[in-house]
Amino acid sequence: ISIGYGINSRLVAGLTVPVASRVRRSLSVTNFAAGASLFGQTLPVGQSVRFVQKGDDLGDLTLNAQYRVSPAADDVSWFLAFDATAPTARSDARDALDLPIGQGYWSLTPSMSFGLRDGAWSHFAKAGYELTAEAAATDVDGTRSVYRAARGANFTLGTSYRMHRGVTARLNLFGLDRNGRIVDGVERPDRNFRSVELR
Repeated sequence: ISIGYGINSRLVAGLTVPVASRVRRSLSVTNFAAGASLFGQTLPVGQSVRFVQKGDDLGDLTLNAQYRVSPAADDVSWFLAFDATAPTARSDARDALDLPIGQGYWSLTPSMSFGLRDGAWSHFAKAGYELTAEAAATDVDGTRSVYRAARGANFTLGTSYRMHRGVTARLNLFGLDRNGRIVDGVERPDRNFRSVELR
């Protein structure tokens, strides 16, 4: 759910909360070592085992403000934005196969975005700089992860094509580069914090 209020012709303030967030992750493993285990389950030797991790919950609440720099009539548009995400969703796993929806920490993201309309085509680019507060999470096995107060860059590139009234095809590329985490006092890189995703 997203709610926005136009303060004037250029400035909009609002909030967003995903009311039905769902995450699924499937993993197949073939084991060749006796005594091996994964997600707290013993793996049979010489057999493939499929694990499904999932999470369903309300998402984190995000407060946002956006200011349009360019005139509203222009096909080329520039925006300045500020987002603040609060850790309102659950961020600790309930069991080994549970994927929490929430990020578990406060984050502030100033950003600048650019849009271009060209007939049925629209192109979009956004670059932001995220500041995150320190937070901690505990896994089901008791492992404590401390997420450091950090800074990181993120970007979004996208294009869309209006195929028919009410029907639009979109292609988006997301990127993120942020510090890793400290697990039980030992610093570990986290691939989730350095990633590129195509949707």
